[in-house]
Amino acid sequence: FWRAELKKGAQINTPEPRLNQWHSAHQGHVKITDMAMPGEPELINTSVGTSTYPNYANESCMIIEDLDERGLHDEARRRLEVWLKYQGTKALKGNFTDHDGVFFGCGGYEGGDTYDQHHG
Repeated sequence: FWRAELKKGAQINTPEPRLNQWHSAHQGHVKITDMAMPGEPELINTSVGTSTYPNYANESCMIIEDLDERGLHDEARRRLEVWLKYQGTKALKGNFTDHDGVFFGCGGYEGGDTYDQHHG
């Protein structure tokens, strides 16, 4: 199963075998950690850490861009649609007057409430 999954999309071939392996393996890591939204399997919540790691827009955009650049446009779209569907549903912390149009809500999987609290 995984060998077939890792062959989907663009592949690279460089003189450095480890770079080739990393590029191939990255797609597997993304598919293992990302999960379909409960009750909405057409949407995928991006999780750059593990399946319990929340969704951060600044990190998700890099995963979504990587999938799109590999030619996996539907995979990218399913992750991007989460942000579009839940746009403006949750406010950022701070003294803002509203949260219309804010890309923060993602169906209860948003991160940021405690992010960077203990990073020194």
